[in-house]
Amino acid sequence: MHDAHHKEPLAFVGVPSFLSSGLILAVCYLPLRGVAPVFAAGFTSGMMLGYAAYMFVHHATHHFNIQPGDWLYEARLRHMTITTARASITASARVLDRVFRTLAVRRERAADA
Repeated sequence: MHDAHHKEPLAFVGVPSFLSSGLILAVCYLPLRGVAPVFAAGFTSGMMLGYAAYMFVHHATHHFNIQPGDWLYEARLRHMTITTARASITASARVLDRVFRTLAVRRERAADA
């Protein structure tokens, strides 16, 4: 699906959100619910909100008319950058790219893609 997404960036290709949400529930909530139910609920809610924010930013980078100066412009540049050896691992969380040292080198064409 990832390759199909890059071949047709405007196509609605991807894992349905109900499957992603189910995976988050299975991985985050179910193992913790018996031990710390309040923590499990809060942690899972945070993960789902974070994933929803990621989905919004990713969708916006492809489908919104984002101009320089808009708050999503940097995310668009990161997502649209084409690199050879080192690439950004996320469009929405620049801090992860700093931690893993995967900030991509910008190319002029990236913002137009």
